[in-house]
Amino acid sequence: MVSVTSQTIRNWEKGIPQLKVHTDDNGRRFFTVKNLEVLKKIKKWRDDGYSYDAIRKLYSKKVDKNIENIIIRLNSLIDRINDMT
Repeated sequence: MVSVTSQTIRNWEKGIPQLKVHTDDNGRRFFTVKNLEVLKKIKKWRDDGYSYDAIRKLYSKKVDKNIENIIIRLNSLIDRINDMT
């Protein structure tokens, strides 16, 4: 899945509204498919060198979704270039 600690996920949850993890009455956490997609994106962007603040801003409701799509496309192009070398 996503190789990050539970503490890291809790920290990401605080600043990224799209990452709302559900808990049961005993405090166990349940991740939806959407949660996992968001976690994978965040992890990839962190691995690519983006700061947590930059990622948080991407997920801010004020940021235009086009910016997120542009970054995704740019990362895809970078990956393709890296594969060629």
